[in-house]
Amino acid sequence: MNAKHGDLRDEQVLTMATHEQLLSTGMWWDPPWWDDSALAVNAGSNIEEVRELIEVLKRYFDSDWTRKAAQDGRANAIIRFLWNGTGIWPLQDLLRLAHVMRRLDNAEGLGKKLSDLVGHKSHSTFFEFCIASRLAEPGCSVEFLPESNDARTPDLRVREGTYSFDVECKNLERDQWELWVQRLQADVIRPIGVGSGWNGIEVNVELSSRLSDLHFIDKKGDDGLSSAIRDEIAARIENQISEVDISKLPHEVSMPGVARIRVQERVADGVGGSVGGIEISPVAKLRKIIVNGVLPALGQLAASECGIVAVRSEHLPDALLFEIAMDALAKAKPDAMSRIAGVALFSPIQPEIFWTSKTKEAAADFMAYFGKNNARLSS
Repeated sequence: MNAKHGDLRDEQVLTMATHEQLLSTGMWWDPPWWDDSALAVNAGSNIEEVRELIEVLKRYFDSDWTRKAAQDGRANAIIRFLWNGTGIWPLQDLLRLAHVMRRLDNAEGLGKKLSDLVGHKSHSTFFEFCIASRLAEPGCSVEFLPESNDARTPDLRVREGTYSFDVECKNLERDQWELWVQRLQADVIRPIGVGSGWNGIEVNVELSSRLSDLHFIDKKGDDGLSSAIRDEIAARIENQISEVDISKLPHEVSMPGVARIRVQERVADGVGGSVGGIEISPVAKLRKIIVNGVLPALGQLAASECGIVAVRSEHLPDALLFEIAMDALAKAKPDAMSRIAGVALFSPIQPEIFWTSKTKEAAADFMAYFGKNNARLSS
């Protein structure tokens, strides 16, 4: 698990200050900080396109929608785009969201699905939107299928001429220990780079590989001790960094059982620093994807002639290990897997897609349609 300076945003936490701002104004577009030609160019666009895309977002996420999402009180997948400060990075996020929504303008069932972007389904629904947007190619129709009380149904249906396939999307929530690690990384990375005031200095922190074992919850459900440990680790590391004499570089600091710190002159075009080292088991990743993602999706696609499973996981398994598991699953559950053309895995850190298939012609048809070598999505 690695992060560079500026990479970390805690999607699960929406601060009270943000709630209060949203409830008092309900207008994420006021003031229109993005209406700047130079900013648009730096974000890889132009001012005319930016204005057009912002109008798309205003149409879907107006003041009433924003206030409703804020009143809900839970972390929201959309608000993290709309209310994320100013500058190049927040503008790129806004434009990415706008591109997703614009591509779904003609999607059947979109209106009913929008309500699920508020509440506990917010993140999983947004993942469905991202997948649907990627599949909404010219000449194709995308439909959000309604939930049924009588039978399990897939999330999406895509049609191109006489060819159609169903898609079941599984957004795997992060485990509590993953959130603990992410917050530790955010606390450690905060004083690195720009925040340190050290121009031209790069700070890299390698945390002990098993440090995540310090996250635990007591019998009463309280994780106060592990939170305090996280805060203390971050404080100790920050103190070690602050004591480095930057006139004598490179410099390494060893904190046995905690971290190794290296301070050096920044390489050309390099970032201010990085935090990594926490070990993630490839086997644990794969088990979670199969148990919580692929197997439940097979049931949702039981009546489909051709189905695709799309799983979003914070971390991805090794490609070979995943291929072995899918081949084994095809042998263990031949009836269910015979309807599956492929399994696509998505990660925000590694926006790659893995495909596997042991099924007839449907896989080749789908992969040709989707563009196996060009398919990329980060949500």
